[in-house]
Amino acid sequence: MEGEELRKSIQEYIEGHNVCTIAVTDGENPSAHTMYYVSHGIHIYLESDPNSQKIHVLNANPRISLTIDEDYQDWRQIKGIQLFGRANLTDERHAPRLQEAFSRKFPHINDLGGIPNHHIFIEVIPEKIYYMDFTEKFGQRNIYYVDEKKSVINW
Repeated sequence: MEGEELRKSIQEYIEGHNVCTIAVTDGENPSAHTMYYVSHGIHIYLESDPNSQKIHVLNANPRISLTIDEDYQDWRQIKGIQLFGRANLTDERHAPRLQEAFSRKFPHINDLGGIPNHHIFIEVIPEKIYYMDFTEKFGQRNIYYVDEKKSVINW
């Protein structure tokens, strides 16, 4: 699988899931954070408290890796995403649209009072994505190199 077919499979997998793990490092100490996300195409958007550890680390080093996967019992069914890229804090003018996207995907968040107003949003800009699909072949890992390594936040 390659090209547009691979991109479509990656996008469908991203859209079909809710939780990712983002890994960041300050150069000495790596840390991984499980987070809910929304997406647009193959771009992923996260929300966070601006005073969290991951935001402090991202301000110093925006390089990230991110995974989306499931806990499969049958290894022949394994599928997943391993993404490498950078994470940028979004401009606050995009916050209303991103809050709306989170509310649409996770309607229960409104019952909890919504995303706190002081929270910020992060856009993950992919550069290289591994798409694992063991239903195709055990150990199968397809690589997608992203040509357009820029923000798509204006959707």
